[in-house]
Amino acid sequence: MNTYAESEESVARTLTLLDAYFAAVNAMDAIALDKVFHNPNVHFSSSRMRILDTVDMEMDYFKSARQAGWHHSEWERRDILHAGPDKVHVAGRFKRFQADGNLISTHEVLMIVTCEAGKWGIKMRSNFL
Repeated sequence: MNTYAESEESVARTLTLLDAYFAAVNAMDAIALDKVFHNPNVHFSSSRMRILDTVDMEMDYFKSARQAGWHHSEWERRDILHAGPDKVHVAGRFKRFQADGNLISTHEVLMIVTCEAGKWGIKMRSNFL
C-alpha cells in the first residue's frame, strides 16, 4: 500500500521528468532525451503503435518534425490521474509551435511514467493528433 508521501514524491519526480522531456526535445539533445525514457518505450499516435528501442528512433521523428516547420513544444496542462510509488499516469495537453511563435497544433496525450531500478522514465505515450 502506498502512502500519500510516496505518491506526492512520485508526482513531483514525474512533473520534473516531463519538463526535462520537453527541454530535451526542444533542444534536440539526444543525450538528455535518452535520460527521460525507459527503453523500450511505447508510442501510440493515431492508431499506430511504435516500440522505440533507442533514442535514435525518437530523434528521427523530431528531426523530420523540425524539417516540417516545428520548432518547439510547450505544456498547456498536466493532470495526474493516478500516482503510486513506482508509476504515475498523466493526462496532458501540449502545443507545437513554429520558430516565430505561431501555433502549429494542440495535442492531448496520456503518459505513463515508471520507476525502474531507481530511475524514473517515460514508458508509454498515447497522443491524439
